[in-house]
Amino acid sequence: VFSCMTVFQPWLLNLARRLRRIKAGEKGSFEKPLSGHLVLKKVGVGNGLTNISGEIFPGEHIALVGENGSGKSTLLALIARLANLDRGKVLVDGIPLQELPLSSWRQLVSYVGSDVPLFRGSLYQNLTYGLKDVEQGFLQQVLHQCGVDTIADRLPDGLSSRLVEGGANLSHGERVRVCLARALLRRPQILLLDETEAHLDNPSRQMICEAIQGFPGTVLMATHSQQAVNLADHIWLLHRGRLIQKGSRQEMLEESGPAQALFPARLKLVS
Repeated sequence: VFSCMTVFQPWLLNLARRLRRIKAGEKGSFEKPLSGHLVLKKVGVGNGLTNISGEIFPGEHIALVGENGSGKSTLLALIARLANLDRGKVLVDGIPLQELPLSSWRQLVSYVGSDVPLFRGSLYQNLTYGLKDVEQGFLQQVLHQCGVDTIADRLPDGLSSRLVEGGANLSHGERVRVCLARALLRRPQILLLDETEAHLDNPSRQMICEAIQGFPGTVLMATHSQQAVNLADHIWLLHRGRLIQKGSRQEMLEESGPAQALFPARLKLVS
């Protein structure tokens, strides 16, 4: 019996640690602050991603580019923990992503897609959903940054104006700006953007890009837009679920490779 207990003791200790992490996750806490340093090691998700490896340092802006179906959205969903990892590892400050309390990770990360829905309620409720306290100065700063202040100005009751289900009484560009403002109000360290600038008019696209450029944390953005790519420190090119080329904007310009075929004359250095 003693021999059996000796064999199983490490396993029981590991189980106890995992249960403590789950309990911490339910309370939305974690034992130390996270910087958001991400390392991907041979990551795979079903047929969507294969053998993805790379490193993302805090504060970097990464553009994920590639044709539709190349795995950009799947990679963002994986980091947002909206998709499950099948193979490999994602490490956050050296800790496996799946071992972090989900509630703690959701406090660190904000995700915005091109079709993120709004709900029936006031514009203010949509912006501050899930937040206990909102500093009014910071609120006004974010509203102006994302151009939501102009949306509120045209609505009959300002921020108290009612939105119908899905925000259908706003234009597509206005809905995206509201969703981006909602994400920024959470003060995330990592911002995940899934083609948020797609199908926008030029003024809305410009406003979104300026908000991204001014974000001090880490940004991973799936995009087809030259304007968005020009905001990135580094570019990752995906093809059929594989990361086939990555580097700084300058490296991607100077190296002959798939990125030049995808962006033949579109990648530009922006000071």
